[in-house]
Amino acid sequence: MMMECDSRWGCILGHLLFCAHACARWSDVQRVRRVWVEVDDSSGVHLIHAETAGIKNATTAEAKARLLPLVGLGLGVSGSPWAQAWMEAREVEGLQTGPSFITPTWCERLGCWGSEEMGSSEGTAYLREALILSGAEATDVREYGTHSLKATLLTWTSQNILFPFNDVEQRALGHHLDAHAKSQVTYSRNYFIKLYGKVLSVIRAIQSSQYNPDMTAAASVAAIAGALDDAPAGGTALSSEQAHRSESESSSSVSAASTAGSSEAEGRFLIMAAATLDSTAKKLKLPAEALQVLSDAGIDSFGKLCFSVSSSPHNIDDAIVERWMERIFAHHPLEEGHKTTLRKLLFESQGLTIQDFKQRLEPPIDPITKKLPAAERISRSQRQQQRITGLVYTPDTMPAHFLTDLFVEQLDQGVISWISPDRCASRSMEMASQKRDKSLQLAQDGSVKLSSKVSEVKCEVSSDAKLRSAFQRRSLAMDLAGLCNFVVVETWITHLFAVMAREVPEGYQPVSLRQVISADRHLFQLMSEDLPADLSSQPGQKSPVDERIEKYMYSAEVAQFLTPLQKHDAPPVLSDKRKTEDSVPPPPPPFKKTKKGEGKGDGKTKLKKVELPPGRVSKNPQGKPLCYGYQNGTCRFKGKGKRCGRGFHNCYRCFGDHPYSECPNKATEGLFDPLALSCDNSHEHAADAEATELAAQVTKLEALAQSDTQVAKTRLEPASISEEELRETALQRRKALELLCAKGVSPEQRSQLMQATLEERDAGYLEGPYSASEVDALFGHSRWNAIRRFVLVQDGGNKLRPIDDALEGQLNAACCTSIQLELQDADYVTSQALFVARRLAETRGVRVRGPWRGKCLDLSKAYKQVGVHNDHRDLTVILVPKADGSPTYFISNSLIFGSVAAVYSFNRISKSLWHLINHFMRIPTSVYFDDYPMLMPDSLADQADADVSEFLSILGWSHAITGKKGQPFMPRFDVLEMTLDVSMLHQGTVTLANKVGRTERILQQLKEVQEGSGPFRHSLQVLTGLLNFASGFYAGRELRHVCHEFNQMLNQNRGSLESKLTELVAQTQECLKATPPRILSCTATRAPILVWTDGAWEANVATIGAVIYDTSTKEARVMGQQVDEGIVRVDQAKCV
Repeated sequence: MMMECDSRWGCILGHLLFCAHACARWSDVQRVRRVWVEVDDSSGVHLIHAETAGIKNATTAEAKARLLPLVGLGLGVSGSPWAQAWMEAREVEGLQTGPSFITPTWCERLGCWGSEEMGSSEGTAYLREALILSGAEATDVREYGTHSLKATLLTWTSQNILFPFNDVEQRALGHHLDAHAKSQVTYSRNYFIKLYGKVLSVIRAIQSSQYNPDMTAAASVAAIAGALDDAPAGGTALSSEQAHRSESESSSSVSAASTAGSSEAEGRFLIMAAATLDSTAKKLKLPAEALQVLSDAGIDSFGKLCFSVSSSPHNIDDAIVERWMERIFAHHPLEEGHKTTLRKLLFESQGLTIQDFKQRLEPPIDPITKKLPAAERISRSQRQQQRITGLVYTPDTMPAHFLTDLFVEQLDQGVISWISPDRCASRSMEMASQKRDKSLQLAQDGSVKLSSKVSEVKCEVSSDAKLRSAFQRRSLAMDLAGLCNFVVVETWITHLFAVMAREVPEGYQPVSLRQVISADRHLFQLMSEDLPADLSSQPGQKSPVDERIEKYMYSAEVAQFLTPLQKHDAPPVLSDKRKTEDSVPPPPPPFKKTKKGEGKGDGKTKLKKVELPPGRVSKNPQGKPLCYGYQNGTCRFKGKGKRCGRGFHNCYRCFGDHPYSECPNKATEGLFDPLALSCDNSHEHAADAEATELAAQVTKLEALAQSDTQVAKTRLEPASISEEELRETALQRRKALELLCAKGVSPEQRSQLMQATLEERDAGYLEGPYSASEVDALFGHSRWNAIRRFVLVQDGGNKLRPIDDALEGQLNAACCTSIQLELQDADYVTSQALFVARRLAETRGVRVRGPWRGKCLDLSKAYKQVGVHNDHRDLTVILVPKADGSPTYFISNSLIFGSVAAVYSFNRISKSLWHLINHFMRIPTSVYFDDYPMLMPDSLADQADADVSEFLSILGWSHAITGKKGQPFMPRFDVLEMTLDVSMLHQGTVTLANKVGRTERILQQLKEVQEGSGPFRHSLQVLTGLLNFASGFYAGRELRHVCHEFNQMLNQNRGSLESKLTELVAQTQECLKATPPRILSCTATRAPILVWTDGAWEANVATIGAVIYDTSTKEARVMGQQVDEGIVRVDQAKCV
C-alpha cells in the first residue's frame, strides 16, 4: 500500500511504519529533528536513521535538549523500500523536520496540511483506516492504536527461538533501560546497529517462513519446547541462561562502577592507573606471582584487564574467562581460590569501564574536578621524590591535593589554563583548612537538600619568597600530574626571578611582582592557543607543554612584561609652599611656657581651632576624642596603647586601627568631589558627613539625568494610538489573547515559560500569579492591558530568556519616542582605542607611557533594575499559560523585555551613566545598552576598576564583578562578540579578532541552514544576525554581500534555493577561514581611496570599468575591459 498511495498518504504511512520499525512512540517520531536513509548496494539493506528530542522519558532540561538516535530497517517484511518512499513523499508535500513536529495535521475540509501537529489519536484513526483498506475487518482493528506499532517488533523478537534476544537487548530495543545503564546504550547509535543486525535476521526468518509471528501463544510454547528438546548441550538450550547471565553481569557491572571508584570523577584514573590495579589485587590477596604474570603480559591497569579477555565485556561468559586464564597462566597455573579473586578483579574492571563510558557520553551538569585515587597519588609522589633530588619534601613544600587534581583535569580535558599563584597552596594549608561550605539546593524532583563542598584554600604571595614557594609548589603539581617536566617549568620560574634580581638603569624601577605574575599568565595564554588537543607525552619525547614553555619563555611577547618601567617623577613643589588638596594639615604648635604675668585674663590659654579636611571628624561614633597627631605619625605620646592623652589612636576617616596616612580608603578620596553640590550652610548638617555628601551626589545626578542634551539627538516618533484608546480596548484584546494563550505552545514550552516567569517572580521583578478577577480587584478596574509572554531558549538550552510581546499587546503602538538611538558598536570601540593611541603618540609629556588594558563592564539584568511607573503598572500585566493551557497573570515591577518604551528609557539611562564615567571619572568608555567597554593604562587599571565599581554601587546599580562577565582589566578582552587586544596601544597598534567560538558558532549555524535541521526562516534570521555582528568598518566587510544574499532568501521557499544555498554557504565558509585578526595602526593614513565601478551590456558584449582616486596623492586611474565569454555564458545560463 505504501508504494501505491499518493504523497499525502505516503507521509502518514511512513510515520506509522517508522514507529513500528524503530520501536518508538508516535510522539517520539514527531520530535525528530533529522532523518536520513542509508543504503548498502552490495547487500541491499536499507537503514533509516533519525535523531529525536523531548522523548517521554526525558524529565530534565538536559535530557530534553539531547538528541537521541532512532534506527529502523527501511525494507521490512514485504521487501518494499518504504523508507525511501517516505522521504520522497515528504519532499513532494514540502514537509520538513524541525523543533516542533515533522507531521502536521491534515485538514479534510481545506485539503491541505494544518499548522498544528498530528496527534496520536489522529494517527490511530489513519492506522485503522489503512488496515481496513488492506483487507482487515473493521471489528478486528478496533483494539489497534499507535502504541501497538511499538509493541509489534518487540513481540516478534521476544517470541522467536532462532535468534533469541536477552532481556538487556529487548529493553534496549524498546528504549527502556535502567537509569544507571542507559547512557552507554540509549545514546549510542552503534549499539542499535548491532541490535538491528539480529532484527534483520528475524525479518529474513519471517520472509523464509522459518518463523511465523502470527502463531498463537500455545503454538509458540510448543515450538520453544521442541527446540529446547532437540538442542545439543551448550547450544540453543543454554541461550536463555546465557541471556540471563549477560543481563545480570551488565546490571551488576554498572552498579559496581558507581561504587568501585567512590566518585564518578575518579573513574578514568582508576581504569588507567597501574598502581590502582596493584593495590586492589593486593587487598584481595592475589599472589604476587600472579600479578607479575599479568604485568609481564602488559596487563597493568583495570582498562587493559577488561579488554584483554574480550572486546565486548557484556558478552563474556565463564568459558571465555577459563580459556583466557589458561592462555595467560599457562606456565603458572592458578589455584581455584585465586581464580575466584581474578574473576572479581575482572568484574570490577568491567564496572569501571562502563562508568567511564557513561561519564564521556553523559557528563555531569556541574563539572566535578577529577581526583587521583589515593594509591596512584602515593605511587606518583614516591617516584617523583626519587627522580627529583635536592628538594626537601615536607607538607609545607609539597602541593595541595586539589592543586594536583586541577592539573590532572587539564591533562584529561586537553585544555591548559593558568592557575594563579594564590591558589597554589601547600598540603599543610589544605589539611588545616578542611572545612565545608554548606548550602541549600533545590533538587530536580522539587525537594530541598543540604549540600556541602570543600572551600578552596588560598595562600599568601605578597613577597618574593612566598611567591617563589607558590610557584615551586605549582611546578611540583604539574610534574605530579604528568603535564610537564619539573625541570622545564622550574627553569621558567628561575628565569622570572633572575630578571627580578637584575640591576636596572637609573630612572627605572626594578621588575615588580605584578609584572612577574603578568608574564607568567601571558605565557600560559600563548601555550593554550598553540597546544594540541592531546597534552600527554610519548615515551622518550618531551611533552607538548614542555615544548611550548621552551618556545615562548624567551619570546618578545613574554619579555615585554618583564621590561623595567620608568619611575614616575614626583610632583613639583609649589613655590608658595601651599598644601596640596589631599595633604593632612600640620599638627597644632606645641604649648609654650609663659612667663609670670603673661597670659593673664581669664586664666586659660586660648588655642587656635584646627579646621579638619572634609570627611574627617575629631571624635569617634561614641563621642570620644581622636588624636590628631596620630593621623600623620607626629604624635609624641603614642606609646604602645590604643590612645594617648590627646585621644584614641584611630583613623579620623574610617575609625580603623591605623593612622589616616595608611587608610585604604584614602585612594578614592575626592574622586566624586565634582559631583558634590556646593553648600551655602543655610541648613543643618547631618552628623554623618558621608551621608550628606552622597545625598548631594544623587541630587546632582538627578539633575543631569533630566537633560537629554548629552544623551542623544532628538527625533520624534509619535504613537499610533493614545493611552486612553489602549485602555478602552484592553478588555476585548485580553479576551482574544486568552483564547490564543496556549495555541502553538507545547507542554514543554509551557513548562519552560512558567519556570522562567517564577524565577523572575522570586527575584522581585514580578508579582503573581493572579487570576483575571484578582487583577481587577488589585487595580480597581478591568481596563488593564495584558501582554502575552513567550520564551527563547539560548546557550544550548542552558538559558531561558522570557520575551513579552508588547507589539501584539499594542503597548508599543501607544509609545511615543523623542530621541534617536545611536548605538556605540564594535566600530565605535575600536575607533576610540585608535583615538587614544593617536593622542598618546601626538602628545608630549604624557606621564603614563606603559601598556594599556581594557574590560567590558556589564550591568546585571539591566532592564530589571529599572522600575515601571506606578501609573502604568496596569499596562504591563504579563499573561502566561499554565500547564493545562489556561491563562494566569503576573504584574511587572520593572521594565519588560519586548517593549519599545523599555529600550528607549533604558538607553537614556545607560547613556547618562556613560557620560558621567567619561566626564567625571575621566575613564575612556563607550556604551552598548548595558555593556561598558573601558580603557585604562596598566598602572591605573586596577584602581579605575575599583572606582567604577564603587561609583555604580553608590548609585545602586548591580553589576558583574565576578564570573565570565566580571573580568578585570586585561590586555585582551571580549567586547560585543569581538576580542580587542590593546596590549600594544601605547605603541600605536590595536588588534581586532573574532571572539573565541564565534566563527565555530557561525559555521554551525551555516550547517543547520544547509541541512534544514530547523525552521528555514528562523535559522536564516539567526544566521544573518550573526553575520551582521561579525562585519563592520574595522572588522571587515567581507561578509556584507553574503549577508545581503541570505536576507533575500527570508521570504522564499527553501526547495527552490538548494544550489544557491550550497554556493553561498561554501562562500561564507571560505570568507571566515580566510579572515585573520586585523592589526590596526593609528599612524595609518586616514585619507580614503575612492572607487567607482560600473558594468554594461550592449550589442551582446559585456564590459566592466572602474575609476580609482587616491585623495592623499591626488592620483587617479581609469580601467576597463571586456568580460570573459565563459563568465558571460554562465551568467546567461543562470538567467534562463
